[in-house]
Amino acid sequence: MITAKTNQSMSQLRKLNQKKYRKLNQQYIVFSPNVVKEAIKTNNYEQLITTNQDFQYNHTLVSYEVMESLVSIRPVPEVIAIVKMKPEKEITGDKVLVLDEIQDPGNLGTILRTAKAFGFNDIVLGNGCVEIYNDKVINAAQGVHFHMNIIHSDILIYLKNSTKPIITTFLDEESTNNPHFEEFNLVIGNEGHGINPLVKELGHVNYKLDIDFESLNVAVATGIIIHNLR
Repeated sequence: MITAKTNQSMSQLRKLNQKKYRKLNQQYIVFSPNVVKEAIKTNNYEQLITTNQDFQYNHTLVSYEVMESLVSIRPVPEVIAIVKMKPEKEITGDKVLVLDEIQDPGNLGTILRTAKAFGFNDIVLGNGCVEIYNDKVINAAQGVHFHMNIIHSDILIYLKNSTKPIITTFLDEESTNNPHFEEFNLVIGNEGHGINPLVKELGHVNYKLDIDFESLNVAVATGIIIHNLR
């Protein structure tokens, strides 16, 4: 059992609570019990760390005090997983969700869960989006990121090079009646200022929800839109 907070390997893992070290090491920590279970189920982990000496999987045993020093959440979890970042792959799916500067971690995680539920396997994260490996994003996504291809790109460059029709969601544009495509890019914008106006030049159709109130939470709106498009 590792009992010293100053243990070299634990000190290195503790750095993964910072974005720059996650990026440098291409690793991140999973805290949520449900996400840890999903990481184990899908074999998407490099190391399991626990305070439970009877834990059934191969693991590193640490004291409660060491575990407490590794995580930023309370109560302190019994098990955490160290996960390797997935390599970005070429987009092969028919439906692609393109996210422009989504900044709230809870929103991004919820959007990922909802998109996966409706058959989206490819996500393009534009510049300005919250980090996908932020612990709040990971917790909100509840493990679906293990099953998706998530790439980072300038959305203008991506959309210009994509052969798929582009569905935008501008609130200040009229809605195209009954858009239907077998394949498409669906662009969702920032919580405050929406989509980059330059995307208007690239869009084929626009989809706007017919609601009485000014706007909905972006994660809720995304869920309704992808449901309606299906």
